[in-house]
Amino acid sequence: MTKLYILFNHELFGQGIRSLLRGRRAIQIVGMGKDEETSPKAMISLGPEVIIIEQRKRAGHHFIFDLMFHQSAVDRVIALDIDHSHATVYDRRVFAMSKPEHLINAIRTGRGPRGLT
Repeated sequence: MTKLYILFNHELFGQGIRSLLRGRRAIQIVGMGKDEETSPKAMISLGPEVIIIEQRKRAGHHFIFDLMFHQSAVDRVIALDIDHSHATVYDRRVFAMSKPEHLINAIRTGRGPRGLT
């Protein structure tokens, strides 16, 4: 089961995502919070593996990526832009790299050494 936290700016966005995902057996919504009122420490204490954020032009979600890179629990951040019907997925992948070609492959494809993704 994937633990999910929804971080929103507009209540309607948060409730809409919650409603859309309600009842999915593979997803457990561990919490929701309004962007400027949510404490990163309180959010991370709930143990989300995935955080959905409402993408905005002037969004200040830098702390989300800091949490993702420094907290082992957060594997993925999904920024949803409902105005333009797209999502940007930021994920943390770890690859073993023992040759320069592995780094080149990661730069070109976003994947680690062949067979090690």
